Amino acid sequence: MTGSQEASIRRAVPQDAEAIAEVLRSAFVPYFHLYTAGAYDATVLDPERIHVRMAEGPVWVVESVATIVGTAAAYVASGYVHVRGMAVRPGAQGEKVATRLLAQVERFAAENSQTVLALYTTPFLHDAIRLYEARGFTASGEAADLHGTKLLRMTKRLETAK
Repeated sequence: MTGSQEASIRRAVPQDAEAIAEVLRSAFVPYFHLYTAGAYDATVLDPERIHVRMAEGPVWVVESVATIVGTAAAYVASGYVHVRGMAVRPGAQGEKVATRLLAQVERFAAENSQTVLALYTTPFLHDAIRLYEARGFTASGEAADLHGTKLLRMTKRLETAK
């Protein structure tokens, strides 16, 4: 994807599950050695688990030239919107795909009268953390564990409509 190519964002459909699984795999395989086997499996979902995720809340994809290059999912939790499963193909990183996905999640939160976004990331995903911080997320200080891989919780308070 280059700056001259227009990418579109849309709600994923079940037929996208295979492509979403490939986006997750391509984005996270460079970090495979930093995850435990269980944490990697919980991060890089297969198409069947993507179908389950679609039933739990919206999943979005960014498509460029008929190829899915990014994805993110969310669901309304108790008092916040949980962002999960965000990934961008390596060749599309740096093209504002993740920024567009986060903006979509913010719209979803507003539609559901939520003012807080929360997500978990791993401390070794430095580029992702920089992106989240640039978009207004801060580390909450809460640590978690995903099958033996440490997680960092980040939150963002959204502007309320006046």
